[in-house]
Amino acid sequence: MKISFSMKIAFSAALLALAGVSLFAYLSYRQHAGHVGEIVREELAATVRNAAPLFSPEIDREPVDLQRLTEMIETLLEMNERTQQFRLFALENGQLRLLVSSVEAEAIDVTGLEDPTGQRALAIMECIAIERTCVTPIYSDRGTRWVSAYSPLMDRAGRIIGVLAGDRKAVELERLMAREVQRTIIYGAVALAASIALGFVLSIKVTRPLKRLYRATAAVGEGRYEPVKVAGRDEIAALARHFNETHEALVEKMRELEALAAELENRVHERTQQLSESYEDARRTRDFLQREISVARRVQETIVPRGLADDDVVVDVEYLPIMGLGGDWGIVSRRREGHLDIAIGDVTGHGLGAALVVNRVYTLLSQMCASESSLDALVNRLDFFLAQELSDIGIYMTFTACRLDLTAKNMRWIGAGHPPMILCRGGRLQTLESNCGLLGVGEVYCENPMTRDLALQSGDMLILHTDGVSDAFNDKGEVFGLDRVRETIVQGVSSGSDGKKIAASLTEEVKKFTGGRLQDDVMIIVATII
Repeated sequence: MKISFSMKIAFSAALLALAGVSLFAYLSYRQHAGHVGEIVREELAATVRNAAPLFSPEIDREPVDLQRLTEMIETLLEMNERTQQFRLFALENGQLRLLVSSVEAEAIDVTGLEDPTGQRALAIMECIAIERTCVTPIYSDRGTRWVSAYSPLMDRAGRIIGVLAGDRKAVELERLMAREVQRTIIYGAVALAASIALGFVLSIKVTRPLKRLYRATAAVGEGRYEPVKVAGRDEIAALARHFNETHEALVEKMRELEALAAELENRVHERTQQLSESYEDARRTRDFLQREISVARRVQETIVPRGLADDDVVVDVEYLPIMGLGGDWGIVSRRREGHLDIAIGDVTGHGLGAALVVNRVYTLLSQMCASESSLDALVNRLDFFLAQELSDIGIYMTFTACRLDLTAKNMRWIGAGHPPMILCRGGRLQTLESNCGLLGVGEVYCENPMTRDLALQSGDMLILHTDGVSDAFNDKGEVFGLDRVRETIVQGVSSGSDGKKIAASLTEEVKKFTGGRLQDDVMIIVATII
């Protein structure tokens, strides 16, 4: 059910009035209840305080006349109609013992001495401790409000020999609560009716101009402008005037926006035609570049080293570029019978630029290998080429080359900043570290001597790879590393794998380790001496 705004205001005012009356009644009750409670407590305390001296001589006698004490308790109860029960306790060896009571144990029993932390037990212990009359606060027991008072009984020597207890219902508080509830209901009904009437009057005065504003805003939502009638000088009238002024300004702005939208539409149409023409130009340029890159890819594929199998050596090659054009390169060249040159390198970067440098390097090395240039000459020439001829590009390269004399079973090799070459002999691995620095910095640093020799044996296996293998990392940031490279090689050799299977297993392990997301080109060359 939809409730109007005026009804909401009226009901809100009524609820506020009712809440105010209830709060006032509650505070009034608390004040009166506290006052009445103090009167009840003082009255009961005075009763047991005045009656206690009458019982002291009777308890101090030996033997105690219980019949006499019972009659005195009953007489005291008759003289104090507001007190429901009296009890008389004897204090023996620090313990209280009930002597007589005005009621039976099964009747009204509110002593509470079985609970040592209760208000009654605390009051009676305080009475014994300070030797004065003590009274409890108002407490509830069996659904009724009570107050208890305790007065000490003294012997002739001034020692406590017993306690007189009085228990009284706080019926005054019950009557006070009933009276306050009745008054609250009456006052609340009157306040509720008055507040509803007043709320309706105020809400009508407030909601009428608001309804006019509502209808005007609804018309705006439908695209119509209906000015709001303004009457008075209050805040709502000021809001209506501001609405009219704002709407007139908005209408003017809408006209300007319509003109701008038309102009923008024309410009967008013109720009669309220009972009369409530019797109056609870009598409033609892209097609041209793709054809050129395809040609470059085919050219680079021709310089990827191919494996060979002869009577004295078997060479296997595994190559995996991460882009169509890569920066890894290799050479496997038979210079003459019984002699084999193997080289592998990695140019920084990827794509077309790296591919062009790789082609230049491959051509340069092929020429120098054909002319049987020394390995140290190869290193110096490559460093000069990169540092001088390509100095403005800033491209660097790592490089490892070995020259095998298969007849004499000897190898001369050199490395320049490249991952170490691995020699596998009889199931054991030997690492052949690079002895020169990175190429392209100019005046490359090399240890003395620059080239090194190594005797070969039948069954030796040489493994050359680029850093796309050893430097690959996974999602956790862990690097594949040379240890995993060696472990993969040892597992392949122990299972009887040849060079081709070892190269393939290295590639698969790297792909598995990185989840198929390689970060650099991968080239592996495995040469097996027969």
